[in-house]
Amino acid sequence: THVRQCARKCKQWPAFTLREPAGCFCWTSCGTFQSSNYWKGRAVTYLQHANQSLLSPNHSFLLHQRVRFPHVNNRRRKVGDRPMVDCSYLRQACVTLGRPQPRCSSRCPIRDRPFQIHVHGPHASDDVAIALEHMHGLQDPLNPFGPLRHLEQDVSVVIGQLPPEEPVETRAARMLWPKWEVGFSDVQLTTILPLGAALHQGTLGRERLMLSGALFPQSWEPLAAVTDGICTFERDDVLGASRVKGQPLPRCAKRECFARLGL
Repeated sequence: THVRQCARKCKQWPAFTLREPAGCFCWTSCGTFQSSNYWKGRAVTYLQHANQSLLSPNHSFLLHQRVRFPHVNNRRRKVGDRPMVDCSYLRQACVTLGRPQPRCSSRCPIRDRPFQIHVHGPHASDDVAIALEHMHGLQDPLNPFGPLRHLEQDVSVVIGQLPPEEPVETRAARMLWPKWEVGFSDVQLTTILPLGAALHQGTLGRERLMLSGALFPQSWEPLAAVTDGICTFERDDVLGASRVKGQPLPRCAKRECFARLGL
């Protein structure tokens, strides 16, 4: 009964996930789903034909490189009419990593902040002010129901100094804070799928993706294959009380400068 109810709710979309007791989730896009032991018994994803009949269930949330969208009319359009990934960019920005912090993000003490961003150049003050305003509602990736993840203590302007290393003119990266790093389908629904949609739209280039942390590194493999690589900058092999499932993603460089850094 629950499967049929969820199928009716998501009849405009190519797939849906039924998770007990959290409910029904509609997928706005999908590629090929493959079996994964991590999800067995926690959630079931169903693919739908174009005529909305059900296919057999699978247990994975891997997004593959080719992302396809269902055909919808203008009244029900929910994807494709706006950028799926919206960034505020810092020019001539250098990122310096501290020690991995498995159990804190917004609440890390000043001396234990997991990273620092230093912005150089005559436009640094304006870039930082715009970025901090843009990121004002960022949620804590370890506790989305708690305080916001303020970046004021992590981003600073360096006055009168050039970057210690000249950023490569085309070097760019994006720093991402998934909505809930230690969640199950939350990262796939709120972070991986929008990134896949951005690739489909052509608004996400071959930039490096820098993640605060990743509990299921395997989920990121398709995106790693079509970008300039993926690394982590806040956590390493432990997230909260959980160990990373499988081989952790590589840590980002201890210090690196970029011509353009998206938040």
